[in-house]
Formats: sequence, C-alpha cells, structure tokens
Amino acid sequence: MSRVAYGVSRTSQPLNLEPLNLGPPTPSLTARRGALYNSRVIYFSRTQRRILLGGCVSILVTAFLVSRAVRCARRANREPPAETAASLLRPVRPLPDRFPRNTHLPPLPEGRVSGSIDLGTFSPGRDLTYLEDERVWWESDSDTNDVEDDHSMHASLELPLRRLIELVDRRGARLKVQDAYRPTRIHNARSLHKEGRAVDVTCEDMPLEELAKLCWAAGFDWVYYEDRPAKGAHIHCSVRRDRNDPAGDGRDYASGGFGRPSSATSDLSSCSSGSE
Repeated sequence: MSRVAYGVSRTSQPLNLEPLNLGPPTPSLTARRGALYNSRVIYFSRTQRRILLGGCVSILVTAFLVSRAVRCARRANREPPAETAASLLRPVRPLPDRFPRNTHLPPLPEGRVSGSIDLGTFSPGRDLTYLEDERVWWESDSDTNDVEDDHSMHASLELPLRRLIELVDRRGARLKVQDAYRPTRIHNARSLHKEGRAVDVTCEDMPLEELAKLCWAAGFDWVYYEDRPAKGAHIHCSVRRDRNDPAGDGRDYASGGFGRPSSATSDLSSCSSGSE
C-alpha cells in the first residue's frame, strides 16, 4: 500500500502553493472613515457652498450694522474732552464793539466762508450729532405741529454752539434754539440747515445785538443778525463742513466792517451762496 504525504497528491505530483493574486490590500475601517471625513471637509456640494457663503455675508452685514449703531450711540452720548470743556469757558474771538441789524460777519458771502451745500456727500447717519442741554430752550420740544428736531445738527456745529451756551449762561440769560437741522420745508434749496451746518438762535434777557456779538466770539464761521418783518429778528450762524476747531482763521473781520445783504428786503440767499 502506497503512503500519501501531506501536501502531495496521490499521483505523487506537488501541489501549486503559489499565493493567490487578490489585488491591493483592503484599507481598514479607520482609514476609510478618515478618507471619507477628509473628502467632506475639502469638497462641498453646491448647496453647501451657497449656505456657507450666505452665512458669511450675513455675519459681515450684522457686524457692520452693529458697529455703525455703536458709533452713532457713542456720538449721540459723548461728552467733550477735558481740554474742550475748559475751552468752552472762554471766547475764541474778541467781541465786536457793535453788531448792527441786518449785517453779517465776516463781510463775505456765506457760501465762501462756510461752504455751499453738497447733499451728494452729506450723510445724516454719519455727519449729524445730538445735543442736549437743559439750560437751552429748544423750539422743537414745544412745537407739536412740526417734525423738526432742533437737537440734531452737524458735528462741526456742536462745539461753537456749546461755547455759545456757556457764554450766554454766564451772563444770566437763556439761549433759545429756533432751528438747526431741517431737511425739508421753510428754508430754500441751498440752505445750510439742510446739512445741519446752520442754526437760528434768539435769547431771553439779552438784546439780540449782544447775542450776535457772543455768536461771533463763540467761533461760528459766519454770523448774520437778521431783523426782517417776514421772518422775525434772530441770529443765523453757520460753520464749515470739515473744521476741527471752530476758532475761525484768527483774522479780525470786525475791524474791517460788516457785510450787508444787497437790499433790505432781499432774501438771504441773494447775499450768500448756500444760506438760509
């Protein structure tokens, strides 16, 4: 009887022990999950890209609006710095000896001094500020038939107006703000009130001529003592758009005379470009 050896056929021929060709090794489960995770991070579907882009845009717009609101709130509630508060107690120009009715300082058109109106570059949200002072009588607080807000004004107007409030208060009188920022109604198309760069004031317990002197001393760029039956007596003041310190240019305009409208009954716009 023939013997059969392990791995040897009965015919005594050797078996084919070569390894089978099964292809590349199958990756492990962990490796497959990692590859799948990486593919999801790197490659987004069209819907996912749209959602991601929309979320980024929403975040940027929200951040911009919040920062804008914070700046506006700070501007509305800000207090003048210490050096500015101290400067409010002293005039920036000497008081003129006189200030006749229907004259203005300097003796130049308002448009040349304060600059003409430019609504194309004016932005209420950026350029306007809000001023509150209990020592002042604000017409808009008492006028319920109008939509004006005399507390709103161009930022360049704030410092000279604060200084005027102090100068008037130290003399025991009370300033009355009749008009400041007014985008519509009563004023002509070139009025600086439309940019908040002009203010109309009167006063209790002080002659208007004295108030006009104080307005000039307070640092407004252009001051007009207007006394006409059509509009009533008041002081019209305006400032430049880009001024940092409303102390004027230092020239003594009062010693060189006063400017006057072209006629006693003409509108203020006839003597100045971009005025009331």
